[in-house]
Amino acid sequence: MSALFVQICYGEIMKKLSTYLLLIFFSFSVPTYADDVRDFEIEGISIGDSLLDHFSKNEIKNFIITTYHKNTDEYIMLTGGEDKSQEYENLSFHVKKNDNQFIVHSISGSFFYKKNFDKCLNKKKRLLIH
Repeated sequence: MSALFVQICYGEIMKKLSTYLLLIFFSFSVPTYADDVRDFEIEGISIGDSLLDHFSKNEIKNFIITTYHKNTDEYIMLTGGEDKSQEYENLSFHVKKNDNQFIVHSISGSFFYKKNFDKCLNKKKRLLIH
């Protein structure tokens, strides 16, 4: 009976040890990904930036606002600022709906190539090099 007790205790200890090791492993790897996202930028704007650092309130008010399904209305998409963009035809930013600082949570830049896929691929290659 004591051998069975030792096996049960050993099994429980190993489960806890495995759990702790996984938690430690993931706690070291998560910050690496978060830092990389902030390094990504389009037209000098990064995740976590305030749009007010790049546009006036009047310019932001003129952006096109896209809302989503009623149940997921925490964020809105603001599209605009093309006149300040040197690379993109369309800039879009996701911000929290009632955020007066307009903190960027998502950013994208778009191009529109009608029936010219080769030109699109060349632009993509050029942007990926930078």
